[in-house]
Amino acid sequence: MSTKKGRKKAREAVGLHELARRSGLTYADLTNLVEVMSAALDAGERVQLTSFGSFRGHKLAPRTFDRRSIANIVGTPDVIVKPERLTVLFSPSPVLRERLNDAGDASGDSLERSA
Repeated sequence: MSTKKGRKKAREAVGLHELARRSGLTYADLTNLVEVMSAALDAGERVQLTSFGSFRGHKLAPRTFDRRSIANIVGTPDVIVKPERLTVLFSPSPVLRERLNDAGDASGDSLERSA
């Protein structure tokens, strides 16, 4: 499906209730799994799901911007500091990457990364 600008519409996300229905697991089981994974990431551990990929926490350094490099807005301080923050990085496994590439080739659809 295309939007006015010709970009492909994002695919609908699958929530935990739908994953539970498709997998035969209970919603509580999946919620517990997400909690365990979150706790491991909070502790600085890497979480790996075989044939899917791995998640790891990543610390982004603080960044400083000069007002002139962003926009010259009256009342904006001369230097804007974006504090250090944490994010999660996901690395797909080779198995998942291959499956996604094969699925894109079969449908004539390519999964595009938006910038």
